[in-house]
Formats: sequence, structure tokens, C-alpha cells
Amino acid sequence: MIDVRIEELALKGMIEPFHHECVQPCSYDVHLGDHIKVETELGWNDIDMSEHSAEKPLLMPPGCFVLGETIEYLKIPGNVEAHLHLVSSRAREGLNHLLAGLVDCGYEGRLTLELKNSLQFGQIPIYPGLRIAQLTFFEYERDAAIPYHGRYFGDSKVSMAKRGTDVLDLQRP
Repeated sequence: MIDVRIEELALKGMIEPFHHECVQPCSYDVHLGDHIKVETELGWNDIDMSEHSAEKPLLMPPGCFVLGETIEYLKIPGNVEAHLHLVSSRAREGLNHLLAGLVDCGYEGRLTLELKNSLQFGQIPIYPGLRIAQLTFFEYERDAAIPYHGRYFGDSKVSMAKRGTDVLDLQRP
């Protein structure tokens, strides 16, 4: 999907808040939100990022894994799918986004980002509002027969893995 169509759908409520300057030729830039969960030896720590900024970032040490959220709240139409990609500037800093990047037709909510510092020695600065990823969109002629209403539908903040059915029932009558 190209910039003009992304903006049309965003202005109809697909992306909130919407900022025209975040529209790229075939994508939309998304930003790190105020809440993250950091993996530690003792479990997960919730961190309020609102005290951090570009001048006072949180430094991710080598090997650190965090779950973050986007500022943007999405309402993906029933005939649109999106793909999340880390922006190249973050990748060149050593940040990695794990490959849970498909946003199904009909999804609504804030995206959870799976971020890891891939550097061996250096720390990576992160803070709210940081341009972290971009969404590309694919539009189909018809709505999905069964749009997404799964376990992450309606997430308003960063979320851990949720329990649900992940096994195909192969029992046959």
C-alpha cells in the first residue's frame, strides 16, 4: 500500500494518534511507548519509561530482552493486514525485533514489541517517542471472513504471552 492510501485509512481511524510526517512512501513509522517489561534473573520488571528521554535514555545492556509497546493504537480494517519491521537505524545500532511482526486483518490495539540488544559489548539507548519500527500494509478486495479477535485483541498496553490454544486438535471422528 502506498503513502496516499495509508494516510486515507489512518485519517479514518486506522492509526491513532496519526502524524502526517510519519507516513513514508510505503509504510508508517511507529514509536516506543511509555511502558516496557524487562526480563531479569528473577522474572519481569515493569518500567515506566515516562521519566526517560533522548537526553536521559534507558540503556539496554548487551543481551537484554524487553517487551515494549507502541504509542500508536491501531484499528486495522477487515481487508488490511500489516507487517511490523524494525527501522534500519535501530538495527544498525544493534537492536533486534524478533519475528512476531504480522498484524492480522481486523486487529485492534497497541502493538507489543519484542526487542533485544544483539550487541556483545555496547548498550543501546531507548526512550518514549523513539522511532522504533514501521508498518507496511497490504489491502485486499474483500474483508476477511473471520477477522482477528484473538487473545491480543484490544491490548492497550505492553502484554506478556497470554494463554490460549496453540495446539491443533488432530482428533478425528
